[in-house]
Order: sequence, then structure tokens, then C-alpha cells
Amino acid sequence: KLRVLQRKLEEHEESLVGRAQVVDLLQQELTAAEQRNQILSQQLQQMEAEHNTLRNTVETEREESKILLEKMELEVAERKLSFHNLQEEMHHLLEQFEQAGQAQAELESRYSALEQKHKAEMEEKTSHILSLQKTGQELQSACDALKDQNSKLLQDKNEQAVQSAQTIQQLEDQLQQKSKEISQFLNRLPLQQHETASQTSFPDVYNEGTQAVTEENIASLQKRVVELENEKGALLLSSIELEELKAENEKLSSQITLLEAQNRTGEADREVSEISIVDIANKRSSSAEESGQDVLENTFSQKHKELSVLLLEMKEAQEEIAFLKLQLQGKRAEEADHEVLDQKEMKQMEGLNMTSRFGSPRPRQRSSFSRRSVILYRGKTKNFCPS
Repeated sequence: KLRVLQRKLEEHEESLVGRAQVVDLLQQELTAAEQRNQILSQQLQQMEAEHNTLRNTVETEREESKILLEKMELEVAERKLSFHNLQEEMHHLLEQFEQAGQAQAELESRYSALEQKHKAEMEEKTSHILSLQKTGQELQSACDALKDQNSKLLQDKNEQAVQSAQTIQQLEDQLQQKSKEISQFLNRLPLQQHETASQTSFPDVYNEGTQAVTEENIASLQKRVVELENEKGALLLSSIELEELKAENEKLSSQITLLEAQNRTGEADREVSEISIVDIANKRSSSAEESGQDVLENTFSQKHKELSVLLLEMKEAQEEIAFLKLQLQGKRAEEADHEVLDQKEMKQMEGLNMTSRFGSPRPRQRSSFSRRSVILYRGKTKNFCPS
């Protein structure tokens, strides 16, 4: 029995040991299961957090998608509206294109008519420009002839002024000489009167007559000196007028050269315009044609106005030259008359010198006359001399 009990005890111990081993194994499995459970709970929490974040992101994306959908719907509606507007504009543009085609056809027909008209006008204008160039050359030759005439007239005027100044100077010298002779005669007059009183018995009436004659001669000489001074001043003025006329003619000649240069530039512009017309005919651009035609018409009208003004100025210059020629001829005739009068006055002065021996003229009046004439002559020459 003891052995049986011992065997049972051993078996029981072995079973206890086995159970203890099983408990240990189960305990290890339990701890491993707890660890796995903790890991799983952590993973579950993490997954819940991720699920919450994903849900939040999904909700935000859903809201954004709604907003985008609304925007897309608005854009689609706007595009539909713009497409409808574009269709209407397309229809309107097609109508305008048809109208433009009709207008282009009309413009082409008008352009062909205008081109033919412009060609005719260009031919007429070229002929007119050639005639204007011919008249410009004629005006240039006339201006050269007028320059020569003006130079000759100016030379004649200067010679006449020199001659008149010489004659005035000669008359003044003669007057001074006569006044010296009269003063010398007056100094010797008391002695001659005393000598002649004892020898001759002429009455006082004769002395008074000779004195009156001498006074008249002196007055006529004074008047002649004043006339010569006035003539000298007129000659100086006419010389000034000739210088001004010469300057005006030079100005006219410069204008003529300028107009010739403008005519040459006008011809070049005309050639350029013809070339441009050919190009325009190839390109069918009517606006450029009209602008070129306006420019050509403006230059043509401007040149025509300048040539008309130049013709008027040339006519005025020719009239002034003819007037100065007539004035010079009148001056020459007056100078011839004055020379005859000078010769007569010289003869009267000689007669006065001969008759002064028998008279008693007033010396103070003659000396004052000579001084007045010299002062008057100097003052007038200062006034008439050009500055």
C-alpha cells in the first residue's frame, strides 16, 4: 500500500509539476496576450485618431468640393452666357463683313474713277508746273535786267550827286571870291569916292539904282544857292531810294532762287508721288492716295501763291524803276536849265563887279548872306546825308 501510495504520490507530484509547467506556459501566454492587447489598444487609439482626422479632412474636402462645384456651375453659366454673346457678335461681325465687302467693291469702283481723274489732274498740273518754271526763268532774266538797270541808275544818281555837289562848291567859292572882291572894293571905296567927287558929278539916283541892282543880284544868287541845296538833298534822297530798291531787288532775286529750288523739290515730290500712286494702285489703299493728293494740291497752291506775289512785286519794282527813270530825265533837263541860269548869273556877277565901282552896296548884308548860305548848306547836307 505504501508503494501504491508512493506511486500515487509520485504520479500526483508529476501531475502537479506538469500542471505547474502548464500554468507557467499559460501565464506566459497570458502576459503575451496582455502585451498584444495593449499593443492592439494603442493601435486602436491611433486608428481612431487617424479615423477622426480622416473624417475631418473628408468633411473639409467635401465642403471644398461643394464650393468648387458651385464655382464650376457659375463658370459654366458665365461661359454659356459668353458663348451666347460671342455667337451674337459673330453674327453681327458676319453682317459687317458682308457690308464691308460691298463697301470695298464700291470703293474699288470709286478708286478706279479717282485714279483716272488724278492722272488727268497730274498731267494738267505737270504742264502748269512747266509753264510756271518757264515764267520763273523769264522772271529771273527780267530780275537780272532790272539789277543791271538799277546799278546803272544808281551810278547815274551818284554821278549827278557828285556833279551837283561840285557845282554848289564852285558857286560857293565864286560867291566867297566875289564877296572878298566887294569887301576890298568897299575898303577902297572912300578913296575912290573922294577922287571921283572932284572929277565927276554923277547924281545920287544912279548910285541908288546900282545898289538896287546889286541887291537883286545877291537875292537871286541866294535863291539859286538854296535851290541847288534842295536839289542836292533830293538827289541824296533818290540815291537812298535806289539803294533801297537795289536791296529789294536782291531780296526778290533770293525769293526767285528759293522758288526755283522749291520747284525742283516739287518735281521730285511729283515723281515720288507718281511712284507712290503706282504702289497704291497695286495695294488698293485709297486713304494714302487721298492724303498724297492733298499734299500735292497744297504744295501746288502754295507755289502758285508765291509766284503770284513775286509777279506783283516785280511789277511794282518795274513801275518804280520807270518812275525813277522819268525823274532822272527831269533832273537832267532841270540841270541843263540850271547850267544856262548859272551862266546867266555868272554874267550878271561880272556885270555886278563892273558896276560896283560906281555904287555903294552894303557890306554887312553880303557878309551875313555868305555866312548864312554856308551854314544853311552845311545843315541841309547833314539832314540829307544817310546815316
